[in-house]
Amino acid sequence: MSFGFNMKLKGDAEMRKNLRNCAKNCPEQLRDAGMKEMEVEKKEIQARTPVRFGVLRDSIEVKAPEMKTGRVVITVGTDVEYAVFVHENLEAYHEIGEAKFIESVLDESEPHMAERIAKHIDLKKMVEK
Repeated sequence: MSFGFNMKLKGDAEMRKNLRNCAKNCPEQLRDAGMKEMEVEKKEIQARTPVRFGVLRDSIEVKAPEMKTGRVVITVGTDVEYAVFVHENLEAYHEIGEAKFIESVLDESEPHMAERIAKHIDLKKMVEK
């Protein structure tokens, strides 16, 4: 069983349009930029992951990007079977971490994600294409 999230970018319409064009014309640039940003998100997700023995926290990973109908899809999540129960149980007490440890990070990052991904794109490489 795999448990993870991906997100649809929102924010500035022109920025999203430019990133969609980048996905079509320079997919490797967008994949690399998205991976760099998701590694940052992964660290925050791990910081919020409930810890009893550390297995769940250590299992959080960013999956290799996939191209789907002109979009780059990057998923962050875990293959630990009990992850969904820990993530969704809002009533559980955790000395370390919190429920919704993936969802909360991505929800908070979502308004700024397109801009942060764009900062990782090397325009020189795009022009050289």
